[in-house]
Amino acid sequence: MKCTKSVVIPNFRKPRLKGAWRNGVWIKSSKKNSKQPKRRKQIARKARFKSHENTLKTYERKRSPEETKRYALHCQSVRLSNPTPAETAFAEILDRIGSKYEREKIFFYGDRFALADFYLPEMQIIIECDGQSHREQKRHDVGRDRYFNGLGIRTIRFDNRAILKTPETVEAIVRKLIS
Repeated sequence: MKCTKSVVIPNFRKPRLKGAWRNGVWIKSSKKNSKQPKRRKQIARKARFKSHENTLKTYERKRSPEETKRYALHCQSVRLSNPTPAETAFAEILDRIGSKYEREKIFFYGDRFALADFYLPEMQIIIECDGQSHREQKRHDVGRDRYFNGLGIRTIRFDNRAILKTPETVEAIVRKLIS
């Protein structure tokens, strides 16, 4: 009498053999001859924000001047329609002081542009309301400031928390700058 009982061993995996069946024969591959999948080359991590220095000669322009202007106007309209609470509070401060200002002023250079939160044309001053994203993009902000300094425009930055929590001190600082 034959016993035809099969035994199943749980959690048992067959070892994976390297090689291939060729013409009905198993050919074991050696490490030297085995073709391993090619690894992709690692892409160098790009800087998060481009610096705003004069690098127009070293890269290709992404947009034509007309496209740049159209895109800048679009960005300006979006930012004007959705101001942050700090920008609204700062606009009220400037209105109380009685100074003339432009919100979301566009500055063009090559196929790039920069939007300044507040621009005081009489004093050649840009005032930026920096939120949380600016804490991670210090290098980008330094490049923008250098660019504006090259145009003869001073840049002053206020943190959103300072504008919202202590508007009196911000107003006093702005009054000193204007006078």
